[in-house]
Amino acid sequence: MTVLAGRPGVTVIVTSYERMLALYDNLSSLLNQQMGDVPVEIIVVNNSENVTLRPSMWTRVGRLLRQHPEIKVINSRHNWRIYFRFGVAYFAYYDTIFLLDDDVHLLDDTMLIDIYNTLMGLGRYDIVSCWNMLWAEWDDNQLSHVSATLFDPDVTMLIQTDTCGPGICMFNRDLVMDARAQNHLITWNIPDAGDYALGLLPHFLWGGATYAMPAFKRLAFSKEHKKHALHEKEPNFVSDRMRLFKEMLHNGYTPVIRREEFLDDSPEMQLIRRMDLKSNRW
Repeated sequence: MTVLAGRPGVTVIVTSYERMLALYDNLSSLLNQQMGDVPVEIIVVNNSENVTLRPSMWTRVGRLLRQHPEIKVINSRHNWRIYFRFGVAYFAYYDTIFLLDDDVHLLDDTMLIDIYNTLMGLGRYDIVSCWNMLWAEWDDNQLSHVSATLFDPDVTMLIQTDTCGPGICMFNRDLVMDARAQNHLITWNIPDAGDYALGLLPHFLWGGATYAMPAFKRLAFSKEHKKHALHEKEPNFVSDRMRLFKEMLHNGYTPVIRREEFLDDSPEMQLIRRMDLKSNRW
């Protein structure tokens, strides 16, 4: 079971960059979550120098912030990109961190509590996500992989995976408080890929695991999801991510399918068999 440091609850860190329609849907869906007696802290990290988020009568997001002063907002005059959210996690009030990009909103009002309860049944350094990748084959030249995502109706149980999307994931903040983790997450030499190390860290550092959980029709991407998206703006986004994965493999990371002998009917092997492999040079 997850060992908490004394503050059970969830801190949701929403990273935002000039996607106001998406942010409104995102925050509205979070406010509608049925959490029972589990407390929630919501922190919005605004990375844009062109937008200031504040309570206001004149915008939808502003009116939402007026109605819910409990939502904390951090405005930055500098675009810290992917790294800002990890710094905020250090100061979160609760032990459990849920990273959520502003272009994602929850369709099911029990989704957040389900992710939380799932994580509570796992290990201290495990991660739960809805945007995952399982490595299937690799050599010195390329990596072949399959995905387990919120778009897949056949993901009906927890699946061990190698990586996860840091824009939809939950973990105990002890995972990112460790200096060894920070060395992998904050990679200025691979500027737009560092946070993708997150999914590899549980096993790389502590023998833990990263999991994909069922999320079909329970979350959705905004129509603004391509607006200012790093994968749309940065030509080296995929290649840098692959370079990061290869470096961690050479430094001792053991991919999921090499950790144990999986049965043919395991969710991991079923995923590999039914999905078309996607390959990227690394």
